[in-house]
Amino acid sequence: MHNAIASRPSNWQLMCIIGEANTHSDVEEFQRLWNFALPGFFNIPSTQSLESSVDPTMNWTPVFSADAVTFPESILASVEQASKRYTCENYMILTSNLNQLQFSSSELSENMAESLSTILQEYWPAIAAFSKTPSTERPVAEVQALAGVDTRAVILHRSILSLFIHTQYPTEMGRGGYLQHFDAFTNLASALLFQESALQINTIHLSPPNSKPAKSPLIDSALLQFGRRFGESLEDYDIYWEPTLQSAQCNSPLFMNKTSLASRIASIFNLQHPYFVNNPWIASYANAISNSLHFKVHIFTSFHRSNHFERLYESINLATRIQSGVSIHVHADSFNSTADSKKTLKFLQSLQSRHGTVHIHVHAVRVKEFDRSNSHDAANLWMPSQRNEFAIFLGEPTVVSDRLFEYVEASALAYFFNHSASKQVERLGLMGISLVNTNASLSVKAGTPFLFQQPNEDAVLFAPESWIQFVKWKMQLPVWIDPLIPDSPTNAWPRDSWAKYLLRFMVHHGKTLLFSNCVSPLVTINSQPHATTPPVPLFSPLESLKSFDAYKRQSAVTLSLGEAVASFDTCTMVMQVYSRTSTFLDRLASYHTLPFLSSIIIVWNNLNTRPPAHINHPESTSYKPNAPTFAIPIHFLQQPQNSMNNRFKPFKELGASQCVIAMDDDWDFPHFKLVAAIRAWQTGGYERLVGFQQQGRVHVPSTAKKVSLSDLRVNGIQSDAVYAKESVSVKHKYGKILQLQKSGVSILMPSATVYHAKYHHMYTYALPERARAVVQELTNCDDILFNMMVANATCAGPVVLADGDRVEKALVFDKAGQEDGLWKDKEHWAKRLWCMNYFVEHVFDGKMPLISTRVVKGRKRRRG
Repeated sequence: MHNAIASRPSNWQLMCIIGEANTHSDVEEFQRLWNFALPGFFNIPSTQSLESSVDPTMNWTPVFSADAVTFPESILASVEQASKRYTCENYMILTSNLNQLQFSSSELSENMAESLSTILQEYWPAIAAFSKTPSTERPVAEVQALAGVDTRAVILHRSILSLFIHTQYPTEMGRGGYLQHFDAFTNLASALLFQESALQINTIHLSPPNSKPAKSPLIDSALLQFGRRFGESLEDYDIYWEPTLQSAQCNSPLFMNKTSLASRIASIFNLQHPYFVNNPWIASYANAISNSLHFKVHIFTSFHRSNHFERLYESINLATRIQSGVSIHVHADSFNSTADSKKTLKFLQSLQSRHGTVHIHVHAVRVKEFDRSNSHDAANLWMPSQRNEFAIFLGEPTVVSDRLFEYVEASALAYFFNHSASKQVERLGLMGISLVNTNASLSVKAGTPFLFQQPNEDAVLFAPESWIQFVKWKMQLPVWIDPLIPDSPTNAWPRDSWAKYLLRFMVHHGKTLLFSNCVSPLVTINSQPHATTPPVPLFSPLESLKSFDAYKRQSAVTLSLGEAVASFDTCTMVMQVYSRTSTFLDRLASYHTLPFLSSIIIVWNNLNTRPPAHINHPESTSYKPNAPTFAIPIHFLQQPQNSMNNRFKPFKELGASQCVIAMDDDWDFPHFKLVAAIRAWQTGGYERLVGFQQQGRVHVPSTAKKVSLSDLRVNGIQSDAVYAKESVSVKHKYGKILQLQKSGVSILMPSATVYHAKYHHMYTYALPERARAVVQELTNCDDILFNMMVANATCAGPVVLADGDRVEKALVFDKAGQEDGLWKDKEHWAKRLWCMNYFVEHVFDGKMPLISTRVVKGRKRRRG
């Protein structure tokens, strides 16, 4: 006999039956099927308490509960009554009314109770269920592997009863919802958890056809760890076990080792699901579940400074060990020197760790000795296989605290395996925990954790689910993309930085990190090894922490831009057309294939000539073979009046793009130059105007002198204009003085100039009307006003790029009817001198906002 029952108490029973019934007669009929051999405890309606007493020979006990009790409360009330009278080794749990259950035996003369008792004592299962109506096609064994459970009647060993039946589930689940989850968990547990300790009893059959709650694949997948097969996706090799005879064994079955079973449960099931979160069985083995956590430590090293790596590795080995699994993964760069490679590899292969196994990964791409930066893409290095697998990324110059592993284990349990925190984790999009203290200027006291929507590459703990989302998202990005986010200095980070991709993902999907902010940091950078640090602190509820978005602004909800995060990826070109109505199509042909360009807006100022009737582009409503064809949308915007102000209207056709390229219709700039300007704007110049030196102009101090437009011999000014005879003090001269440009440029002409779309709104609505009226009257100075406005808003001059080895020239139009640019107007320079000083005096309160900036020297472009 099995050792578990060798010393059984006098009131021991191999099995007790637990269920619900409507009447005494239903119970008596059911007990008769089992020859009254198995004690039963049935919860019956309170109205039945007036019936005559139960005949003791029927071997059952009525249990009276309130009519409003839930199904598990009803079952556990009966279990409580049973435990007062017997020590029940197994329980047959009935989830359907007795009149819906019909049992039969393979042999009509066979005693079902004896047959069942024999099987239970021979195989000692954790869970067992009955077969359906027997097949007449072929004989079957008395038992077989249980891969599909009819949960109307299921046998559970007493040691795991509270794992399946408990009252601490969400009340909103209701009886139907509870039974659906009970049905799903029982089937999944039999196939994936108990395996050889899960039996289908073929000698006893349950009919009629199952009327239990319909199985839900959605519930199945929600209960499981991601990546686990279930239901119809199970293959033959998933169910490879055979029922095991236990009676001759000296040791208890595997499922009775609760510590081992708890670890298996944590690796198979999603313990954050509401069905599990308050499960008393799981709660009683929380330590065993914590042991199922696994932390993969990824160390990035180039061995350019081997003492840094040795210091980090020593600090890891000095850290306190934890019960959870830990493995060390060292990612090293290759080298040009073969001798160097052999020496390094020999050293790496000798590494050992007291925490777990050490794995060496050599980066395939060789790097130059002077450029051994962290070249690894963490997104390609780790893909978790289950929910309990976490990653710790450590950069080479870091040193870890002796409490590091204690902290990450405790924090993983506190936030990612804690139902009370799970809703906040989901709401805030918590991806993991930064293990270094940030140097960002945030209003948080040392020792107080906070949420911050910025990653770091030095030391961070990542949870598996959000990391998988990030990796999948990154794989779907176009290869050319630089992962920018709108209006952020982080755009200057290197394009191949995995942290830059992670930041884009976080802002796109509303994710954040928790910064531990410990007084004694868990990880430091470029410092001596830690002294002993204080014990792991208590973890604050997430809802009590300050939260900062990617722009260091405090907010209650994590910033989630969605598709708007892409507003810096591409640009819209704005081109104003008036007289060159027959040649502007050549400009479109030149620019429509420009990288980063998403659309072109043609501001049509000619009131006498209409735009082309039809061109082909992606948003055309029809296609005409003979019409010009372009690769991007072209928007023709007919203006109600001819005005130079029109180019700076906040057109809805700008769409979500925040990047604008101003272009005149008499220039053909080479693409490589425009791409350089776009990249300069994207990666740091987004608040300023970005353009080229050849389009630069300067303002220089001048002896103050009052002049009017008539003094400057500017004709054609309407007599009723408020400034027709107004004199301004000329304190600044305007011009294109190459000698002065060497010391700086303060104005960029509107050709090949890149800027933020928000300035269209500012120009139209923030500037006083009199400023735009001057532009309208003079048909000039719009670009000067725009430059002064941006400089005033930013307190910075433009970003001016060097021209390189090729300087463009304005196109010359000799065809009849074609006009040269406004700059050929004899009064052009006089108008610009006067209006610049007018704007200073009447728009900017007498202060010159323009600021000169030096030209940014770039590399010359190679020929050929």
